[in-house]
Amino acid sequence: MFFRFNSRLATQDRIQAFPVHVPGNGASRYGPWIEKYEGCFQAISHVERSDKHGAKVTVFQAPLFNEVVRQYTLGLYCMAGFDEAALPDIWGLDAYLIVSERFKKIIEAQDEMAHQFKPVVFLDERWQVARSEQTYYWFNLRRFLKVSDYDTQHKNTLEFSPVEHEETFFYHVAPDSAVMQTLSDVPIWRYFGFEDPQARCSPIRRVVYFSPALYALLVKAGIAGIERYSQPYGLGEQSVAAVGARDDL
Repeated sequence: MFFRFNSRLATQDRIQAFPVHVPGNGASRYGPWIEKYEGCFQAISHVERSDKHGAKVTVFQAPLFNEVVRQYTLGLYCMAGFDEAALPDIWGLDAYLIVSERFKKIIEAQDEMAHQFKPVVFLDERWQVARSEQTYYWFNLRRFLKVSDYDTQHKNTLEFSPVEHEETFFYHVAPDSAVMQTLSDVPIWRYFGFEDPQARCSPIRRVVYFSPALYALLVKAGIAGIERYSQPYGLGEQSVAAVGARDDL
């Protein structure tokens, strides 16, 4: 069992901040192009099943945003009524992941993979740089997993609506399989569902998966924005669903 995080539209409606270029600095807010990012994913491990479920998990490491050729900076344009104190510690915006300093420190302490955190620039209604009480980051979560050769005869019941390409493995990874156990052991990851240019703007890029151990730590630390579904498909800003057997969290 593991946990799936995906921001709800209710969160974005409340936050009222939108991704933009930072005026005057010439930096890109899109990240490296396909051949410099997805094209450079490195397979770092494979886990294969040998039992009746017969599936394989491949773990990929995405590259760092290379700042030598071009700078990458994400700006957030804040509408009237924007309240920084109401920001969650993690939320998905378009294909971006935005996280707080508190969230960053926990990930760096708990995950051996070196992820990348690019400071976000807040802009007010006049397009001027706004001061913030806490630093927020554009999160380049570098661990991607791909599941293949899964058991298409198995059908899972999900408590959320999967986005594009999630259903191709969520519905078919058996809860009692070694693949499910592997997915549950990885602290934090994204799904490497497809490799064409559409991947960059797909909602799958803002979906994050947590191990039960990491999710428990985040909850204990009071990280905002990761409330568990209280019923199938969630309510309001609830953003976290369980995949596989339920637990007692």
